Amino acid sequence: MEKNGSLKGLAQSLQSMTDVETLKKEAGIAACKYVRSGMKVGLGTGSTVKHTVIELGRMIAEDDLEIVGVPTSLATEKLALEVGIPLVELSDVDGLDIRLILSKKTRSSSTWRASSCVRVGGFIS
Repeated sequence: MEKNGSLKGLAQSLQSMTDVETLKKEAGIAACKYVRSGMKVGLGTGSTVKHTVIELGRMIAEDDLEIVGVPTSLATEKLALEVGIPLVELSDVDGLDIRLILSKKTRSSSTWRASSCVRVGGFIS
């Protein structure tokens, strides 16, 4: 009986993790609705923003979206290049039009100088 209870608990935990991943994917994709052609886009880092980066790559390939991205990490840079997002260094642009920061926690930084910031989940400190 205890074994079945453990299996039930494990199944519930796995379902909960699946639900969280589904929500992260939906949030990451939803953030893309704020991106327009011609924008310089700050690309955050994390398990949610990966879905944003993948969706932006799809939008570039299928919807003729024209943007440049500024990644915040090597992992984001690698994924962005894999999905076809052209990248630039932050020092090469005069600020960003939007920051897609989808991680649980972020600290504000004047170096980003963005006019817009999309936050999905987590909190800003």
